[in-house]
Amino acid sequence: MIKTEELFDKVNSIVVSFNAKISSGQRLSSSESEEFSKNLKLLPPLNELNEIRNDLDFALSNPTTFDENFIQDLKNKFTEAEEKVKTVFREVNKESIGEFIMEMRSGAGGDEAALFCRDLFSAYEKYLLKNNISHELIDFTEDNAGGFVNLVMQVTSEKAYDLFINEGGVHRVQRVPSTESSGRIHTSTISVAILPISKKKTIVINPNDLVIDVYRSGGHGGQSVNTTDSAVRITHLPSGLVVTCQNTKSQIKNKEMAMKVLEARLDEIENTNFNKGVQDLRTKQVQTMDRSEKIRTYNYLQDRITDHRVKLDFSGINRFMEGDIKEVLEKINRKLAADFEAEE
Repeated sequence: MIKTEELFDKVNSIVVSFNAKISSGQRLSSSESEEFSKNLKLLPPLNELNEIRNDLDFALSNPTTFDENFIQDLKNKFTEAEEKVKTVFREVNKESIGEFIMEMRSGAGGDEAALFCRDLFSAYEKYLLKNNISHELIDFTEDNAGGFVNLVMQVTSEKAYDLFINEGGVHRVQRVPSTESSGRIHTSTISVAILPISKKKTIVINPNDLVIDVYRSGGHGGQSVNTTDSAVRITHLPSGLVVTCQNTKSQIKNKEMAMKVLEARLDEIENTNFNKGVQDLRTKQVQTMDRSEKIRTYNYLQDRITDHRVKLDFSGINRFMEGDIKEVLEKINRKLAADFEAEE
């Protein structure tokens, strides 16, 4: 929890210090300018909160002078002002994520899991296309039925990251596969991971820890893509992570994209280890793909999408699969954020 009294003293001191520096003709560095800007945004709501706190303290110390309704009104204003400070504090300290990696893998369910992996990817991509959001498929593996065994996509958009931030986890589907002649319902799972690409480089990769292989691309693509050694495989020896990229006919670009994915994965591992044992609904990623470990179920027979983390149901699976995902994801994100705030 934010200790607002300490925060007020700290912010006020920083603003006074930087103002004095500017007044003396000194120039602020880029990091100082960023810190100054953050604290300037925080100061007005903190001033308001401090004034209400002083009024409330004075009223409480003179109970015979002020009636209960007046005191209660000040308490309500104090609560509102405190929430405003917390909101601004989170906003100014939130790292802007303009890029992220989305990884999807089929799990339990064989061909049907791979087909649903393709269907959910298609829903995500249709939303990105409708909203002109830049994205690029980095790598993928198809099965014989035309589904995706796994895929890796890069998305460049802060708004998209804010929308997709809680999609990481196991997604379960219950439906009758198109290949099922008896009409039996199958249950399958896929996993999704959302890996932010941070502007603040916290991971340092030693080039000596990497084994880089090039090979001929496979799967769909132009003739030049499939006949040249443009695909890149990077193995990070300390972690055992293997990243591949074969999306473009440029070996250099494929290597750059593979390195970006590797950095995002290593960053996620470091953050997971750092936060081990801490329940954080906004960053937790599911590690296995067992049918029972799920964040969401798509029940086609009942036309129902259930998010198990927030216990919300939505109808309209077909609309969702056509890329109409924003309203559903925003409601889930708001509920998760509210639950997280309550746990704080």
